[in-house]
Amino acid sequence: MFLPVGQHASSTKKMKLMNLAGCFRFCGRSSLGVSAAIGGSLTTWIRKPAAMKASLIAWQVIMPAIWLYMVWRFLWKPWRREHRLTVDGLFLIAGTTCVFQDGMSNYFNHWITYNSYLVNWGSWYNDVPGWMAFGKPGQMYVEPPLFIPFAHGMAWLLFAMIGSKVIRAARAKWPAGTMTLHP
Repeated sequence: MFLPVGQHASSTKKMKLMNLAGCFRFCGRSSLGVSAAIGGSLTTWIRKPAAMKASLIAWQVIMPAIWLYMVWRFLWKPWRREHRLTVDGLFLIAGTTCVFQDGMSNYFNHWITYNSYLVNWGSWYNDVPGWMAFGKPGQMYVEPPLFIPFAHGMAWLLFAMIGSKVIRAARAKWPAGTMTLHP
């Protein structure tokens, strides 16, 4: 066996291992490609684990329940007590109603998506004038109505509450008037 100048026998073993790994990778990809070409669906090859299915179903039940509790706690209860909407309630409303902007980031091309196992009825985004991202029935952005609106509303409210606590802690540590800027 002849080796090129400056190459040792140990590097040829590494090359053989890399070639073998490349062959396995090629065979794996080829089998998926052949399956798709002859009409087999890739989704039949890649099955969702039972734990993932269970967690997705649980989140679709839990999220609306938590959101309804938050509506009662931060909208209904203060409104009945104070006869006005509180800032926390407004954040909950804002986050929930801004959910339609979530998929707008896919205006030119798809870069965000959700698991299609969640309940979904397709998407309305392809009807937006000028929409450039590819979409046809079965191959478009997934919009899960039992998960995303509730997740957005709760996230906006929770992040606002966390930010409020951080600001309160900073004010307690550094009371107004004690901080100075030094040149």
